[in-house]
Amino acid sequence: MLLDLDFAEIYFGDNEFQINIEGADKKLPLLLEQLMTEVNAKKLLFLNQTHGIDFTIIDENFIFETSINFRKIDGDIIITNQRNIAIGVLTADCLPVVILDKKNKVVAVVHSGWKGSVLNANAIAIQQMRKQFGTQLNDLQIYFGPAAKNCCYEVQQDFIEKNKTLSIEKFLINRDKKIFFDLIDFNKKNLYKIGILEKQINDSNCFCTICDTIFCSFRREKDFYRQATIVALK
Repeated sequence: MLLDLDFAEIYFGDNEFQINIEGADKKLPLLLEQLMTEVNAKKLLFLNQTHGIDFTIIDENFIFETSINFRKIDGDIIITNQRNIAIGVLTADCLPVVILDKKNKVVAVVHSGWKGSVLNANAIAIQQMRKQFGTQLNDLQIYFGPAAKNCCYEVQQDFIEKNKTLSIEKFLINRDKKIFFDLIDFNKKNLYKIGILEKQINDSNCFCTICDTIFCSFRREKDFYRQATIVALK
């Protein structure tokens, strides 16, 4: 799914370009080149995701040793104001979030699984966009990609206990003697708390990765394949 905006391109991937994050994959260089081509970029960066809030900023001083930097730097947030550089996250049920500042021509991509969401990774990304590039909240547009949704995202009691101080029960759904977590609504509410408006969030590409089999899903397949979400400034 490619969104061709006036100043940026966003690609929400599926299992067509699935990437194996464990072990050697002879197809990996070609897959990464294809992903770069999807958004007409000349360079590409993926972080070694740690389910945290560490960030990397790509500005004019950032050095690419090669055109593709794949999982050499730890973190879950990438921000850039540089044109023709694709930044991405790899997911298989976690929520990929793309944040755009049209006025200042800045983009960010966030790996926001439940751990990153609890740590408010999206707010950290926006905070850094404001600090480094002068981003204002009302200039932001935010896109959610494919992720586990409340129809399928089953959780256990230990998850609830770990997060009880966050009023997590507001985002739990009891159905058929099971408990499901609304990761999407949890992220939206966290964004609302910092001043983002509902109209600034686009979730039209947020399909459920568990029940829609065109997507990679760790919960469904228990493997190491991930789909990519990437964004690049034109």
